[in-house]
Amino acid sequence: MNNKRLSSYLILAVAFVLLSMGSASANPFAASASNSSKGNANPLTDEDRPAQGSNAVQSNNYSPSTNLGDTTDSVKQSDFDLEMDGQTYRQVNLQNLFDLALMVGSRSLDDEYTLADYARVHYCEIYQDFYENEYQWLNVSKGIKNDFSKKVDDIPRHYFFRADIEIDRYDPDIRAFPFSRTSKLENVGRVQFYTFSETQEVCGLYGFDEMPSVFFLNPTNRINLSSLKIDSDEELKQISLLPKNYKGNRTIYAVFFFTINGYDLVNENAGNLETVDLLGSIDRIVYYEDPYLEVPIKVADF
Repeated sequence: MNNKRLSSYLILAVAFVLLSMGSASANPFAASASNSSKGNANPLTDEDRPAQGSNAVQSNNYSPSTNLGDTTDSVKQSDFDLEMDGQTYRQVNLQNLFDLALMVGSRSLDDEYTLADYARVHYCEIYQDFYENEYQWLNVSKGIKNDFSKKVDDIPRHYFFRADIEIDRYDPDIRAFPFSRTSKLENVGRVQFYTFSETQEVCGLYGFDEMPSVFFLNPTNRINLSSLKIDSDEELKQISLLPKNYKGNRTIYAVFFFTINGYDLVNENAGNLETVDLLGSIDRIVYYEDPYLEVPIKVADF
């Protein structure tokens, strides 16, 4: 099974369900073809969950904004960590972003539809096997919430995402490769860094009832990037060897390392359930010459 290993509490809850039903499948984790949507589950309250809104901050000074994240259909990308200044940063994906939304208090597993969305992403096979039976789901959902409460304090806050940057021809007057018009980031205070494709199926269904599919970062430090400064002939040679596109421009890859500390209450109250604005700081931006992030160019001055 590809999902994270469940806690012993959740395993016991599933075992209890199986013992209570005479004709249950011998394998509770076997995939099924269920295509259910909203149900009538009644999750129990988990007192260990962080208080709703405990990390919320009211602030609306985030314009202008920009979209740096690619639309993706990957629920869980391959494990890919980067080390920076002794800190491990994880690549963003739907699973760890769902965990973040719950950790900062933007969403709550006490909501039955939020819990169902969460189970589809983290425990798909269990969701498919037990969601349609309200009695079974009541016990299983209690185990899911308890499992989350045990790991909430250990959820990482350090992540990174990649943005493709198009640069124009080298300008010797400013000793830099100017960013193309569409790649310039000037006084940006709100970044759309992750969008999950609505056309992608997740555990037999499309879209989510309560959990967000679009994630914004509202950094405390605004982003100002308009060119790639060149400090040496070696850097100039390295960039000049990169291939050009049909417009005569080159593409480099900016990796944004950031830390999350809460979410924006103003945008949360705006009523757009498909999005969440995470608050945090951009710790560093590093340019790479390849999309696999194997050959760095330099650290950005932002």
